[in-house]
Amino acid sequence: MKRENSLRDYDKAIELDPEDVCAYDNRGNLKAELKDYNGAMLDYDKAIELDPQFANPYYNRGVLKMQLEDYEGALHDFDKAIELNHQDADAYLNRGVIKKRLGDYEGAFRDYDKVIELDPEYAGSYDNRAILKALLEDYEGALRDHNKAIELSPDDKLCYENRAETFEKLAAIAKTDKEKKEYLEKAKADKETARKNDL
Repeated sequence: MKRENSLRDYDKAIELDPEDVCAYDNRGNLKAELKDYNGAMLDYDKAIELDPQFANPYYNRGVLKMQLEDYEGALHDFDKAIELNHQDADAYLNRGVIKKRLGDYEGAFRDYDKVIELDPEYAGSYDNRAILKALLEDYEGALRDHNKAIELSPDDKLCYENRAETFEKLAAIAKTDKEKKEYLEKAKADKETARKNDL
């Protein structure tokens, strides 16, 4: 009910000032939350039409396109958001995720590194970089990044789940039964911590 009231408030604000870029952008976010994806897209488009130099609606439209699996479209919007605001760590992180998905691993690394440069305390950047390192079989580097992500965000269940996956990959290539057992025990412990953090 609260969201519907907020939606009415944005409708009223836009009725009073049809040039209110922020109202369109914020209403787009609310519509996206309410799963009115077409309505959200139209609001982001309108915000961009009214002010093509405002980074936020490009970023928000990129997030929505990412959810809708329009990865090329999302990449274009994140590129534009970053062009307009070089300090937006979230835009770099999401663009890195998209680049990884599209197979541009080098580009993804650059974006994750940029997030860490902008915000060294951003756990998600280390966690995403760890996943990419594990994918490329740099398990030592992956574990360093997983550990840093968990240090920064000890209650984030995803960080533990992702590190557990890396331990399982290490168990699969372990040279001895003892090593394999150790990695599987670590994976089990991380999964248990993730489960507890989810409660």
